[in-house]
Amino acid sequence: GKMISERIDPVLEMQMAVGVDEMSWDDWDSNSYVWQSGAEARADPARATEFLQKVLDFRHEVRQLVDGLIKTQPMEWPIKKDSFWWV
Repeated sequence: GKMISERIDPVLEMQMAVGVDEMSWDDWDSNSYVWQSGAEARADPARATEFLQKVLDFRHEVRQLVDGLIKTQPMEWPIKKDSFWWV
């Protein structure tokens, strides 16, 4: 992307993006999801815990990345569409 040059976890990023746009067709293919169903998680709690930790680690890395960008990007006035601050 324009602001971030490296992906943190492309698979989780794709999963986290589901439902944030107006496209409903991409929500229908549950075979593409990496998360377990409730029944699968109950049947294999160790795997469910491992996945949950992966998601928590991902969220932490995203937070660090975004915080770092916010702290280091110069403030520009006026804010325009191609500015970091427009995001």
